Amino acid sequence: WISPLQTMVIPISEEFNDYAVKISKKIKDVGISSAVDLKNNNYLGQMNTKALMTLSAIILALIGISLIFLPGEILDYFELSASDALLLLMQIIGSFYFAFAMLNWMSRGSIIGGIYNRPIAIANWTHFVIAGFAIIKGILSNPSLSYIIWSIAIIYSIFAILFGIVAFNHPASQSKIDNQISEEEE
Repeated sequence: WISPLQTMVIPISEEFNDYAVKISKKIKDVGISSAVDLKNNNYLGQMNTKALMTLSAIILALIGISLIFLPGEILDYFELSASDALLLLMQIIGSFYFAFAMLNWMSRGSIIGGIYNRPIAIANWTHFVIAGFAIIKGILSNPSLSYIIWSIAIIYSIFAILFGIVAFNHPASQSKIDNQISEEEE
């Protein structure tokens, strides 16, 4: 009684539009106010972005926690000498990774892409592109590097491509439906 519109049927993709209209009509037939939202039905794209943000947050958090709490062990694994300054630097870099992970984790439910949350998408894309190129450069100059470095290079390249797609595509660009809420009167 407070809202003139009591229900809103929102299809998750364009292929469900006709079904959503049918459901809304059935709701209206029992005396409940209903409308169908046919605008930007790209909820599946938003779910994919959520998965990307969640996965990147988990990976960045694992890297960050490893750098914060295991800098000496990481240097030992790669047979590098550990100085106090290098250990401190690795922990500081780990804190950056962890902070970036928290940003992605907290943003995972937001619409990201195009003009929406552009700084988050661009920051992730830049990080993965630049770090990916640095890792690939290291591999090319020393092909005998550990398989872990090769794996990280592949993961970073995939994230760079995915965040590039997210950063430079509007989240609703795949949907050609008008940007309006249509109430079906039948």
